[in-house]
Amino acid sequence: MRSHPIMKLPRVAFFIGALLFVLSLPWITGCATAPTTFDDPDMSIDVIVGNKFKITMRANPTTGYKWELAASLDETRVKLIGSEYKKNEPTRAGSGGAEVWSFLGVSEGKTSISFQYVRPWETNAAPARSETYMVNIRP
Repeated sequence: MRSHPIMKLPRVAFFIGALLFVLSLPWITGCATAPTTFDDPDMSIDVIVGNKFKITMRANPTTGYKWELAASLDETRVKLIGSEYKKNEPTRAGSGGAEVWSFLGVSEGKTSISFQYVRPWETNAAPARSETYMVNIRP
């Protein structure tokens, strides 16, 4: 006995509804994956204690400039893990890339991370650029 196509509709609707429910679980439970890489100093960084996060800033070392911390970190709140330079693809002579700075949220609270884009040997020159990121570390 063949079933009518209309009779299959409830089964299809059930599976579509179940799939949509499963896909929406992270938002329903508040466990949506938060971004871990930030590149906009106008946006506050929100991180959970014990989680790592990265700050990415455009850079071009062929000009002699590099990003440095402009002020000491509040190490009771965040810890510097390290930094690295990543070239843009495809790589061309003189083309830029990005400096990626990695941090760890250490304890609950708010702090800021300030950078300056400088030529290290020009000790009396003003930075070419400055950026400050506000960081909120929560439990």
